Amino acid sequence: MAAGPDGVIRRLLGVDDLWKTHARPTPLDFDAVRAAMAGFVPADPASLAFDQTVWDLSMTVHVFLERLAAASAKALSERLLEHRKADAACALSFDKDDEPSLNFVTAAANLRARCFHIAARSRFDVKQMAGNIIPAIATTNAIVAGMIVMLAFKVLAGAIGACKNTFVQYGGERTHLLSSEPFAPPSADCS
Repeated sequence: MAAGPDGVIRRLLGVDDLWKTHARPTPLDFDAVRAAMAGFVPADPASLAFDQTVWDLSMTVHVFLERLAAASAKALSERLLEHRKADAACALSFDKDDEPSLNFVTAAANLRARCFHIAARSRFDVKQMAGNIIPAIATTNAIVAGMIVMLAFKVLAGAIGACKNTFVQYGGERTHLLSSEPFAPPSADCS
């Protein structure tokens, strides 16, 4: 069996159970894509079309790999090397307002989407989605932390029988965001 990322991908493609409900991904051949890009003229990174249209495969690969102002992988690599001169353990952080970061995330996400037969998104759409992730994570974490603290109060008070499993359920015909049920009794099969 082949080692490395290529071997892992090929092994996963061979596991038929993974692809019963989803289309099997199609790996991209970057050499073939780059060969087909002969004569390709990229969109101007300062144009509205660059930001608000879904890039075709050539533009996506160009932004991901090629050497122009929007070349995300190269720009981020150079930035990381520069930061590591001062701090060898530093890592890059994502900022949706940082052009190379947004270009990299858009290109990488759209390359993956193409492999998995998912609709690609424009750079503007990706920026909008990325802007919603941090508040959503913070809100969810706050809800869960609050539920854990309330449960901890019951445990500290010795009222373990009053503890319940609580679930956050959103959407559908539900009338409550939170629902709870008593703990299930221990399984007789566990020892």
